Amino acid sequence: MHAANALFRQAATFNSEGRFELAEAVYREIIARWPDDPRAPYTLSTHLLSRGAYEEGWALYESRSLVPETGIKRPRVSYPEWDGADVGSLLIFPEQGLGDQIMFARYIPLLVARGIRVTLLCSRTLVRLFTGLGAQVVPASGKVTLPRHDAWCLIGSLPHHVGGIPQAPYLPGTKAGAGTGLCTHGNPKHVNDANRSMPDSARSILKSGWPFISLHPEDSGVGDFQESADLLNQLNLVVSVDTSVAHLAGAVGKETWLLLPAIGTDWRWGRFETSTPWYPTMRIIRQGVAETWEAVARRVLSDLGTIGENSPPR
Repeated sequence: MHAANALFRQAATFNSEGRFELAEAVYREIIARWPDDPRAPYTLSTHLLSRGAYEEGWALYESRSLVPETGIKRPRVSYPEWDGADVGSLLIFPEQGLGDQIMFARYIPLLVARGIRVTLLCSRTLVRLFTGLGAQVVPASGKVTLPRHDAWCLIGSLPHHVGGIPQAPYLPGTKAGAGTGLCTHGNPKHVNDANRSMPDSARSILKSGWPFISLHPEDSGVGDFQESADLLNQLNLVVSVDTSVAHLAGAVGKETWLLLPAIGTDWRWGRFETSTPWYPTMRIIRQGVAETWEAVARRVLSDLGTIGENSPPR
């Protein structure tokens, strides 16, 4: 596999240089030469999804659970995995982070509308938030005993089987509000947290330049994501790095400014776009390749001052 690893490194170099078509060609070469290596189809899937090639991208994305580095485990149940066909009941398993679960939850109402009895397993902190989606919501913690279903599905497979990107806010929200919420860092265990979270110096610039309302649980005191949603709905604008807070703000239809790092940007946010089909009320602010987070913070403050958001700077 040494030759395959060399090609993966070559593709990574092409990506870092913005030569995406060449990187895609390398991934396809790896698939052709080593069809049993799941890393290439998975990596190619995220490459395709980032440029909006959804049909092929979602199909290849099904290889994600075969790549140990993703940490996605397929459940061991006696009934079959769902293939998108009509079923009477469907058990959906969580995967990846809290933001992923929020983003993919938009497909649950579509399944319910098809007459499918849906049971959704999710992180305990999301249970109350998801109760309005029309599914039976069960916390995925400890020993869980459930009746037999016709099929099961990982939540990240729903786009592949259902299709499209439902864009209307799918969690209860209000557009009106006052104040600007701020989230500057996420889970420190996240693989890209060193890039996606703001350093203390950039946080200080933001906090000293505008009367932000902190959206971090240690400051806001929220106990679960329903309480976070209640807080967001009181605001007029949310400014956040790439965390579950940004997904939640988009899901309730709140105007959101998403701050993305120059390195390690997730596939779902595209490559250069300043908007996203996942959340129509979201504006993407990207860190330049040679730009510091401090410079990004000053840009945000400048934009806030330009639109006169809520109240003047302190």
